[in-house]
Amino acid sequence: MKKFIYILISSVFTSCSLDLPVEDEITGLDAIDGIAIANESLSGVYLAYPKNKLMLSVLSDDFYPNKYIAENPSGYNFYRWLPQDIIFTSNSYWASYYSTINKANILLNTVDNITTQGQQETDRLQFIKAQTLGLKALAYFELLQLYAPTYSETTKNDAGIILKNNLASEELPRADLETCYSEIERILLEAIRLFPANSNNITSNLYRFSANSAKTLLAKTYLNWNKYNQAIALCDEVISAVSFSENNYRTMWTSPVLNQEPLFAFENNQINYNGIYDSSSSNFEFFCNSTINYDGADYRKEVNFLPSEYFTITNIRTEVNYLGKYQTNLTTLTVRPIIALRGAELYFTKAEAKYEAGNEADARSTLNTFLTLRNAQEITTTGTEFLIDMLEEKQKEFIGEGTRYFDLKHYKIGVDRVDFRTNELINTISSDDYRWLFPIPATEIRNNSNVTQNPNWGTII
Repeated sequence: MKKFIYILISSVFTSCSLDLPVEDEITGLDAIDGIAIANESLSGVYLAYPKNKLMLSVLSDDFYPNKYIAENPSGYNFYRWLPQDIIFTSNSYWASYYSTINKANILLNTVDNITTQGQQETDRLQFIKAQTLGLKALAYFELLQLYAPTYSETTKNDAGIILKNNLASEELPRADLETCYSEIERILLEAIRLFPANSNNITSNLYRFSANSAKTLLAKTYLNWNKYNQAIALCDEVISAVSFSENNYRTMWTSPVLNQEPLFAFENNQINYNGIYDSSSSNFEFFCNSTINYDGADYRKEVNFLPSEYFTITNIRTEVNYLGKYQTNLTTLTVRPIIALRGAELYFTKAEAKYEAGNEADARSTLNTFLTLRNAQEITTTGTEFLIDMLEEKQKEFIGEGTRYFDLKHYKIGVDRVDFRTNELINTISSDDYRWLFPIPATEIRNNSNVTQNPNWGTII
């Protein structure tokens, strides 16, 4: 594999992105001396989190680019997986995740020193700590998905991510995958222990990490860690707390607080689909992959797709589907809460765990139970064909949410890139392409002598 040197124009940092300025650390530690201030500090952790995963769907096969992307070369280059554009995105993700972790660590290193009076205050403080732990674990989990290989007996000792608990500046190496998953498990089990019983009241706590949110994330962690029985048990436990209905699905994206399907959502003040919108022409730069189809009675089609006519560069009229969900029309850009964890993940996590554990019949039964809830046709295929069908059904459910990108990586499936003018194949990103592992930012490499770069990214200056 040829190695490259990428030269990026960026600000010069004097420390790695894992460290906050010393004055911020001291101010934070001194200031968090009561429950009210601790809750304000927790709000800062929520705000710092990188919420929108839409651009990961661009890297997958959820979308096709169209003629409106011609005015956005960087957007098209990102879709084509050009290294320099992935580097810019990687820098943003890394900085945001570790900013979240740093803010969480400040709170976690002070919360146990806060004096409480009575059980009510103790419960409130434990709830704050549990949420902070949940957010930190979520950040670690998503960092692993972006920067580390899929876990296996072969890769379990490979480099994962940097695990940071202390506030002091440290040059830490990347922990191996086994250690990373073990740490996520430890954090989530502690969080689950601390959550008060009423934290699972979804309608009143949607914007707060809950015990069921933590259990859902832990089930996903176990699936990716190849601990299938633990994943299945947690899914069974939480599924019973979620209400699936056509009305819930239809209103989940526009009225999540009054809904019983989402488990956790981030408040949001930015346009949901700004990353794929061309403001100069007032058009979306991508429409949904034309190979994604829904059965006639499957109500997800009306929610996930916004049908429209489209004229090609050669002025040929065709029918396409733009992404719905948060958008209910093509003229009004929306700012809505971003759903981070939802009940449907439990069914797919359980079905995948059953399949990976060698119980295909139960996997099929689990998937078909869910498809019935969506008025979709049941799956009858077997073997590898069943796995492909299951992942296609998962894509239908989570289109535009970034999930498909992680599934392609996890199951080692290549992804086609098409020309925005014709939607004809340009090339295929192979399942073993080095770009499935995002690059560690140059500032981290430069200021942390113990951190290693992912293979074949060469030198990023």
